[in-house]
Amino acid sequence: MTKDAKENADSDPRNVVLALLMACVSPPNHATSARVAYYAARVRDWDPCLSALRHHRLASQAYAHAQTKAFEGYPETVIKALRALHGANVDRLESMRNALHEAVVGLGAQNIPSICLRGPALAELLYEQATARHFDDFDIIVPRSDMDQARSVLSSLGYYSINELSRALEDRVVSGGEPLQLKKPNSDFVLHLSWRVASRYFQYEPIDWREELIAMTLEGEGVRTLSAEDYALLLCAFGTQNEWSKLCWVADVAVLMQRPGVDWERVKSLAERSGGVRMLLTAVILTHLVCDSAIPPVLQVLVDRDRKSWLLAKRIADQHAANMEFVSRDDFGSQLFQLRSRERMRDRVRYGIRGLLLPSGRDYRALELPAAFYGLYFLFRPIRLISKSLCKA
Repeated sequence: MTKDAKENADSDPRNVVLALLMACVSPPNHATSARVAYYAARVRDWDPCLSALRHHRLASQAYAHAQTKAFEGYPETVIKALRALHGANVDRLESMRNALHEAVVGLGAQNIPSICLRGPALAELLYEQATARHFDDFDIIVPRSDMDQARSVLSSLGYYSINELSRALEDRVVSGGEPLQLKKPNSDFVLHLSWRVASRYFQYEPIDWREELIAMTLEGEGVRTLSAEDYALLLCAFGTQNEWSKLCWVADVAVLMQRPGVDWERVKSLAERSGGVRMLLTAVILTHLVCDSAIPPVLQVLVDRDRKSWLLAKRIADQHAANMEFVSRDDFGSQLFQLRSRERMRDRVRYGIRGLLLPSGRDYRALELPAAFYGLYFLFRPIRLISKSLCKA
């Protein structure tokens, strides 16, 4: 898919946009930015291109590439649009840094330990220019026993829930490991509060949250986050959970694959221990297909012999070619992709049962039942998934 898009870009305007998107995934440097400029000069209609860049959260990355080549090949109107999108991202990232600082201080004052994931923490850890990465949310992980108190602390700071559920159903969402989605009035980002690192449907926790953490400083405050090796697994799990529907997640893996000092032997060991090898290989292959990133040598043998990972990666690449703004479907097709992303039979069985029967926040929002009828959600979930799959068929 990606090779064809690159080779046929001059003959098909849609392929030009697709090739530009894929080129923007690569970290900016002279060679990659020259490739972006090549395709930018051939874009005939920038409206769908800008829409796709926004969808994939790549506008700031595109702006960084354009800057590297002094905006060569870009119309003035597009430069202004990219500059505006990038400026909004810079402002939002600064607001998120301040919010993260405020939340960590508030939680610390109540002796609640916390881990900061994604958002400013990931941008600072992986990207040479943190503002090149677009985020509109970030995660704070606390011990399960501290969830209620942490919610109260954040409420006192002005946050309110946007889960659109009754408190009883919201408590069930939180107890099941899904994040509590919080926002402040007039803010343009969301804070996810949770006690789990990964989705409960995966039963996939890459680390013990109290161990293997690194310290970093944001806005003058010390915060804890994952190491690059643990982030590798988290990024793969998150991308798999969402079918890699946004190319910015591929960009994160691309930056990580080019980052010096990453212990890929440890990444491999952690993946083998947690049953995340196929998710890891699929992410590496997908990144290789999209932006020609070199596969870490320690993973090359596994990549060469795992045909299923290649098929999964190509499936995602083909979906991007067919629909440049496709979204994760939350139906049986999505569940099948996630099921195939697990290499161990016990993980597949566990995920299959949980994914089919355990209700989620989406189920609660689709049908809000009194507490006495909670058991009906175990019947409603498969019905909802079947109906959604049939509607898309």
